[in-house]
Amino acid sequence: MNTLNKDRIFAVGSTLLAMYLGYESFSYPGESALFPRTLSIILGSLAVLLFVRISFKRKIDPPATTNKQDCSTSASSHDLYTLKWGGFVFCSIITYGLLMSVINYEAATMVFLASLMILLGFKRPLAVAGLSGGLMLFLYVIFFKLLGVSRPESLFFQ
Repeated sequence: MNTLNKDRIFAVGSTLLAMYLGYESFSYPGESALFPRTLSIILGSLAVLLFVRISFKRKIDPPATTNKQDCSTSASSHDLYTLKWGGFVFCSIITYGLLMSVINYEAATMVFLASLMILLGFKRPLAVAGLSGGLMLFLYVIFFKLLGVSRPESLFFQ
Protein backbone atom coordinates (compact mmCIF):
# COMPACT_ATOMS: atom_id res chain seq x y z
CA MET A 1 0.00 0.00 0.00
CA ASN A 2 1.51 3.30 -1.02
CA THR A 3 1.64 6.47 1.03
CA LEU A 4 -1.22 8.17 -0.80
CA ASN A 5 -3.61 5.34 0.01
CA LYS A 6 -2.53 5.34 3.65
CA ASP A 7 -3.10 9.09 3.81
CA ARG A 8 -6.53 8.73 2.23
CA ILE A 9 -7.50 6.06 4.75
CA PHE A 10 -6.25 8.25 7.59
CA ALA A 11 -8.19 11.28 6.28
CA VAL A 12 -11.42 9.30 5.92
CA GLY A 13 -10.96 7.71 9.34
CA SER A 14 -10.31 11.09 10.93
CA THR A 15 -13.40 12.53 9.26
CA LEU A 16 -15.52 9.66 10.54
CA LEU A 17 -14.05 10.04 14.03
CA ALA A 18 -14.82 13.77 14.00
CA MET A 19 -18.38 13.08 12.91
CA TYR A 20 -18.83 10.50 15.66
CA LEU A 21 -17.35 12.78 18.33
CA GLY A 22 -19.54 15.64 17.13
CA TYR A 23 -22.60 13.40 17.32
CA GLU A 24 -21.70 12.22 20.82
CA SER A 25 -21.06 15.75 22.05
CA PHE A 26 -24.73 16.62 21.51
CA SER A 27 -25.61 14.39 24.46
CA TYR A 28 -23.61 16.68 26.79
CA PRO A 29 -25.16 19.66 28.56
CA GLY A 30 -24.87 23.00 26.75
CA GLU A 31 -21.76 24.61 28.28
CA SER A 32 -19.70 21.46 28.67
CA ALA A 33 -20.35 20.45 25.04
CA LEU A 34 -18.68 23.53 23.59
CA PHE A 35 -15.11 22.25 23.82
CA PRO A 36 -15.71 18.75 22.32
CA ARG A 37 -17.85 20.23 19.56
CA THR A 38 -15.18 22.76 18.70
CA LEU A 39 -12.49 20.06 18.63
CA SER A 40 -14.61 17.79 16.44
CA ILE A 41 -15.26 20.65 14.00
CA ILE A 42 -11.54 21.44 13.83
CA LEU A 43 -10.61 17.76 13.45
CA GLY A 44 -13.21 17.25 10.72
CA SER A 45 -12.14 20.38 8.85
CA LEU A 46 -8.47 19.40 8.91
CA ALA A 47 -9.28 15.84 7.82
CA VAL A 48 -11.36 17.09 4.89
CA LEU A 49 -8.59 19.51 3.90
CA LEU A 50 -6.07 16.66 4.06
CA PHE A 51 -8.26 14.49 1.85
CA VAL A 52 -8.69 17.32 -0.67
CA ARG A 53 -4.95 17.98 -0.68
CA ILE A 54 -4.20 14.29 -1.20
CA SER A 55 -6.76 14.01 -3.99
CA PHE A 56 -4.94 16.64 -6.06
CA LYS A 57 -1.48 15.22 -5.40
CA ARG A 58 0.14 13.29 -8.22
CA LYS A 59 1.67 9.93 -7.55
CA ILE A 60 5.45 10.07 -7.92
CA ASP A 61 7.23 6.85 -8.78
CA PRO A 62 10.24 6.06 -6.60
CA PRO A 63 13.60 6.27 -8.34
CA ALA A 64 14.93 3.04 -9.72
CA THR A 65 17.86 1.59 -7.80
CA THR A 66 20.63 -0.25 -9.53
CA ASN A 67 22.11 -2.01 -6.54
CA LYS A 68 19.64 -4.13 -4.58
CA GLN A 69 22.05 -4.50 -1.63
CA ASP A 70 22.25 -0.73 -1.01
CA CYS A 71 18.47 -0.43 -0.96
CA SER A 72 18.01 -3.08 1.75
CA THR A 73 20.86 -1.69 3.83
CA SER A 74 19.48 1.85 3.79
CA ALA A 75 15.98 0.55 4.60
CA SER A 76 17.23 -1.37 7.63
CA SER A 77 19.27 1.59 8.88
CA HIS A 78 16.21 3.82 8.41
CA ASP A 79 14.14 1.29 10.38
CA LEU A 80 16.68 1.32 13.20
CA TYR A 81 16.73 5.11 13.20
CA THR A 82 12.92 5.22 13.33
CA LEU A 83 12.83 2.59 16.08
CA LYS A 84 15.41 4.51 18.11
CA TRP A 85 13.47 7.79 17.96
CA GLY A 86 10.16 6.02 18.54
CA GLY A 87 11.60 4.42 21.67
CA PHE A 88 12.96 7.78 22.76
CA VAL A 89 9.55 9.44 22.39
CA PHE A 90 7.84 6.58 24.25
CA CYS A 91 10.36 6.69 27.12
CA SER A 92 10.19 10.48 27.35
CA ILE A 93 6.39 10.41 27.64
CA ILE A 94 6.58 7.74 30.35
CA THR A 95 9.19 9.84 32.19
CA TYR A 96 6.99 12.93 31.85
CA GLY A 97 4.03 11.07 33.34
CA LEU A 98 6.10 9.83 36.27
CA LEU A 99 7.59 13.28 36.80
CA MET A 100 4.12 14.82 36.75
CA SER A 101 2.96 12.42 39.48
CA VAL A 102 5.93 13.31 41.69
CA ILE A 103 6.17 17.07 41.21
CA ASN A 104 3.35 19.28 40.01
CA TYR A 105 2.10 19.58 36.43
CA GLU A 106 3.61 22.98 35.73
CA ALA A 107 7.15 22.11 36.80
CA ALA A 108 7.06 18.73 35.03
CA THR A 109 5.86 20.33 31.80
CA MET A 110 8.55 23.01 31.89
CA VAL A 111 11.28 20.41 32.55
CA PHE A 112 9.90 18.14 29.81
CA LEU A 113 9.68 20.91 27.21
CA ALA A 114 13.10 22.35 28.06
CA SER A 115 14.83 18.97 27.93
CA LEU A 116 13.22 18.09 24.59
CA MET A 117 14.20 21.45 23.13
CA ILE A 118 17.80 20.93 24.19
CA LEU A 119 17.85 17.37 22.81
CA LEU A 120 16.40 18.58 19.52
CA GLY A 121 19.15 21.13 19.07
CA PHE A 122 18.17 24.43 20.66
CA LYS A 123 21.42 26.07 21.74
CA ARG A 124 20.38 29.24 23.58
CA PRO A 125 19.34 28.64 27.20
CA LEU A 126 17.35 31.88 27.46
CA ALA A 127 15.29 30.95 24.41
CA VAL A 128 14.66 27.47 25.81
CA ALA A 129 13.59 28.88 29.18
CA GLY A 130 11.41 31.54 27.56
CA LEU A 131 9.71 29.15 25.17
CA SER A 132 9.03 26.46 27.76
CA GLY A 133 7.85 29.01 30.35
CA GLY A 134 5.69 30.85 27.82
CA LEU A 135 4.11 27.67 26.53
CA MET A 136 3.46 26.48 30.07
CA LEU A 137 1.82 29.80 30.92
CA PHE A 138 -0.32 29.57 27.78
CA LEU A 139 -1.43 26.01 28.63
CA TYR A 140 -2.10 26.99 32.25
CA VAL A 141 -4.34 29.89 31.24
CA ILE A 142 -6.22 27.89 28.60
CA PHE A 143 -6.86 24.73 30.59
CA PHE A 144 -6.96 25.77 34.23
CA LYS A 145 -8.34 29.31 34.04
CA LEU A 146 -10.53 29.43 30.92
CA LEU A 147 -11.75 25.84 30.67
CA GLY A 148 -11.71 25.10 34.39
CA VAL A 149 -9.97 21.74 34.11
CA SER A 150 -8.83 20.43 37.49
CA ARG A 151 -5.09 20.13 37.96
CA PRO A 152 -3.58 16.65 38.21
CA GLU A 153 -2.54 15.60 41.69
CA SER A 154 1.11 15.18 42.55
CA LEU A 155 3.04 13.62 45.39
CA PHE A 156 4.86 16.69 46.71
CA PHE A 157 3.13 19.85 45.50
CA GLN A 158 -0.62 20.38 45.30
